[in-house]
Amino acid sequence: MGVSFCNRWSQSWSRVDQGFQTVGWFVLEMVFSTSSDGSNRTR
Repeated sequence: MGVSFCNRWSQSWSRVDQGFQTVGWFVLEMVFSTSSDGSNRTR
């Protein structure tokens, strides 16, 4: 019982982790692009 629950939890968590990685990279790119634009403007 506990093993099956752990397996199901790890599977769903890996799916969530993939989604977070995709969204995280998207946000990081946006932040870095905006911050670089701002530094270029100030410079």
